[in-house]
Amino acid sequence: MKVIKIEELKKIQLDILTEIDTFCRKNNIKYFLGFGTLLGAIRHKGYIPWDDDIDIVMLRNDYDKFIKEFSKNDRSIYRVQSGDIDKTFLYPYAKIDDTRTTLIENANNSSNIGINIDLFPLDIIPEDSKKAKILLMKSKVWNCIYILKYVKIKHGRNIFKNIILILSHFLLGIIKYRTIKKNIIINAQKYKNYTSKYCGNVVMTDKWNGGIQEVESFSEVLYVDFETIKVPIPCGYDAFLKGCYGDYMELPPLSERVSHHSFYAYWK
Repeated sequence: MKVIKIEELKKIQLDILTEIDTFCRKNNIKYFLGFGTLLGAIRHKGYIPWDDDIDIVMLRNDYDKFIKEFSKNDRSIYRVQSGDIDKTFLYPYAKIDDTRTTLIENANNSSNIGINIDLFPLDIIPEDSKKAKILLMKSKVWNCIYILKYVKIKHGRNIFKNIILILSHFLLGIIKYRTIKKNIIINAQKYKNYTSKYCGNVVMTDKWNGGIQEVESFSEVLYVDFETIKVPIPCGYDAFLKGCYGDYMELPPLSERVSHHSFYAYWK
């Protein structure tokens, strides 16, 4: 297999994003750049220089519609993979990948996937603060279990961290990925049919997801430059990014300007 270097990888991701954009416009589905990709669009007009992935978000109804409709497109080189429709897919959110490529990740997760874009649903978070805290705490617990099973033990890592992983792999060995994934998805959609002014990335609740956002922040679409294309961002992008990163226009220290992903990409 031929190795895909970082600049070629980004070009493939941009092609996937262009395909998603065309499909969503045609099918009246609203999507937005999210997290580090949204930050990159606002601060750098493209990728964060040390980043190598693309994240998009959709409100849950658009997310479900996208997966249902895009999965019918079996003639495309692109496919959507989601734990909602495929029991063997081990992530609790969706990925749209290029089927001509393959990724080998430094993880215990053996999903068959190529170079891809992450698609996260934005789920309803109740206005009742106690219910919201319980919802997000359950998400954090299940995600912690997921990560402890997902991360590989490797040479060179802090020995204390490896010991924790060894113990975690032993203790969590009887819990299957699909069980963890199922519980994450069920918990995230607990308030799907409720009305609330709040939403969030409940399937992957952690310090960078921005916590609770107002649904109104995603009521309108703005278009901005991202590398060579124009893409949609939420009208409430400022609140979104402040929730994720605080003073998001300030560059992090040099020591933090590194990719947090570990994988190898190849043409099949």
